[in-house]
Amino acid sequence: MNSNDFSTFHSSWINAHAMSVSNQVPSDAVVMAVFDILSEYPLNQVLYSIQQHAKGSKFPPTPADVIEVISDRNGSKHIGAEEAWAIALESFDEYSTVVWTQPIAEARGAAYGLFLDGDKVAARMAFKDAYTRIIKTADEPRWIVNEGFDKARRADSVKQAVFLKRLPKEIESRYMLEAPTTTTQKLIEQAHEKTGKVDALAKLGMIKSILAIEEDDGVARRERERLEFEAHRKAQLDKIENKLRGELH
Repeated sequence: MNSNDFSTFHSSWINAHAMSVSNQVPSDAVVMAVFDILSEYPLNQVLYSIQQHAKGSKFPPTPADVIEVISDRNGSKHIGAEEAWAIALESFDEYSTVVWTQPIAEARGAAYGLFLDGDKVAARMAFKDAYTRIIKTADEPRWIVNEGFDKARRADSVKQAVFLKRLPKEIESRYMLEAPTTTTQKLIEQAHEKTGKVDALAKLGMIKSILAIEEDDGVARRERERLEFEAHRKAQLDKIENKLRGELH
């Protein structure tokens, strides 16, 4: 709240006391002191809290009562500081995609310099202090995708956020990975063409060379899709090696 909100707050605070069993109107000096205590909170949240207190209690509100209502309301929607820090910590890896809220992003900024300096303990403390302060006055959290370079990890992060109901189901299709175009049978056929009747292990070596050529199509692409490619290649090679070793027996 700021000085322009005092008149509205004053009326609400006076009315809340007048409606209580005390039926006592606090002095302007007392109201000003309460206003100062609650000034870090938005006016709409303070007015809402005064109203909610009046609905559930016959006694006049105190600043602590108002803060408790605000904290309960925000706390039920924003995740805890430790879980938020885990998300922020993951975001320091540029290949990782995180799904976070504006308060998490803002608090990460407070910890960024310390993290780069290598002091993770101080970074965590700075983050938690900032995050706890920010969510006191933050609106209802809105979850957004902060994309990293790695497509496979990006898809996994979005899928997890959908599972946790932080993102709508329909957004998941935007981040689905395309099915690999290189199949096991295709690689074996290519190896037969290049090696003829050479033994199975030689074919396996040729297949590895084919995959290596597929991989080497630009530094930028290799960096963006490195993990996706490596996982696909390993799976294909395992299948092929098992199949070709069977031909030897």
